[in-house]
Amino acid sequence: MRISPAKILFVVLLFAAIAVRFYNLSGTLMFLGDQGRDALLVSKIFLEHDLAFIGPVTSVGNLYLGPFYYYFMLPWLFLSYPSPIGPAVAVAVVSVVAIILLYREMRVVFGSTTALLSSIFFAFSSSVVAYSRFSWNPNLEPFFSILLLFALLKFWQDRSHRQLVWIAIAVAVLLQLHYITLLVLPVVGLVWFVALVKSWQKKTTRKSFITWSAVAFGIVLLSLVPLVLFDIKHAGLNMKGAADLFQSDSFNEVAPWWERVQRIAMETHGRAMHIFFEVQIGKNRVLNTWLLGVMVAVLGWLLLKLRGRERALLQLVVLFLGVSIVGLSFYTSSVFDHYILFAVPFACIVFGIILGKVWETKFFVAKTAVVVVVLAFLAYSWTQYSFATAGLNIAFFRQTADEIHKIVAPGEKYNILLLSATRDSYGQNYRYFLSTDPEKSPVEPESHHTADTLIIINEERVAADPLSLPIYELVVFPNKTPSEIINLPNGTQLFVLRTTPSSV
Repeated sequence: MRISPAKILFVVLLFAAIAVRFYNLSGTLMFLGDQGRDALLVSKIFLEHDLAFIGPVTSVGNLYLGPFYYYFMLPWLFLSYPSPIGPAVAVAVVSVVAIILLYREMRVVFGSTTALLSSIFFAFSSSVVAYSRFSWNPNLEPFFSILLLFALLKFWQDRSHRQLVWIAIAVAVLLQLHYITLLVLPVVGLVWFVALVKSWQKKTTRKSFITWSAVAFGIVLLSLVPLVLFDIKHAGLNMKGAADLFQSDSFNEVAPWWERVQRIAMETHGRAMHIFFEVQIGKNRVLNTWLLGVMVAVLGWLLLKLRGRERALLQLVVLFLGVSIVGLSFYTSSVFDHYILFAVPFACIVFGIILGKVWETKFFVAKTAVVVVVLAFLAYSWTQYSFATAGLNIAFFRQTADEIHKIVAPGEKYNILLLSATRDSYGQNYRYFLSTDPEKSPVEPESHHTADTLIIINEERVAADPLSLPIYELVVFPNKTPSEIINLPNGTQLFVLRTTPSSV
């Protein structure tokens, strides 16, 4: 059996993508406050049978996501416990599966060359790689965006109503990963409405359409049940948080309407550059502006030239990107890279389609240009990867936690306060490791007033005078004179405050 060169190239690509996702994962693993909070909560599910009905709280507004990511983490953390690396491995695995899914589906529509090119941009994007090397709820977005795109294509083009199940699953999960993914709903709704009109005109497909639509709506509604129950119990806390978010300065600019329209129109330029180029080749406003102009012109030409399934896929991709860019333009606060992870695969597909069509021209100069672009992209991406063992890694946090366990007695009520550049004063990453010994776990942050001991973790000695800082938990602690000051080999400094000497 003869294996095609394209398949060989894809296998090479896949092994390289696996390498950049897994190499020295433990030594470089990001495990900060959000990761510590998530791991601590998930560990309680299998250690204390304390089920989670809501997910992480958003960084903007008091809005809780659904619990999907916690249950995604559950088996992986159970297998690696007490090490928190399991969920990070799971995220990397899902990222690799996303590459396979993207290549397979793109090959069916556009052929092997375009599939390879799209996969290269997705597999080696420095932002995609970075977000596939640690555990965090937004990091799964690219896989579910790819799943949603091709399920929507089959639903639209093949009239495959069963695809509504996959569409519903993808939408339900995306909405639980980040609130910005609400931007996929207008495209899904538009395609569904067009299909509804066409199916209603044919009695033979009407029943099937209604049945599978009901199943899809049921899946999405079922995924929202935990949040609904949470809101019923907590007097609509999540609904109030959502209302406050969309009424905040992040969405409501105090300015005349014409100034707002002008700002939104101008902002589409910045958001488009962010999604297409800043996450791929860095911030270079002049270069990115020229590239964006060329790309928009080529996309317009391709939308007129392409036919059939190729055109349908490109239309869907442009719709998703267009809605994302315009929608994000209404958002007046900073848009971080993880906000747009769901849209990055669509941009990679655009790059692959454009370069794939250039390659198909058969001109040597055109093929050379494609090779140069891909090599330049890979060269830039390589400079952005970080494989060196980080100072603040899980071994660092574990070592500090072990030293704190030596200080406290079994059953002693103590609290920790972290002084760090991350500004996570609760020190959730340290709390995770401290909780691995049930007899020496710190009190919950909201129960800090019950603690007889306060241990201040001066991480990498970022604070010059830690005991004078105006932090509430420190200010209200009755004794500011340390009973011990411990300098750890990893550079951390511990200040141990106790209410009375007899509390040891």
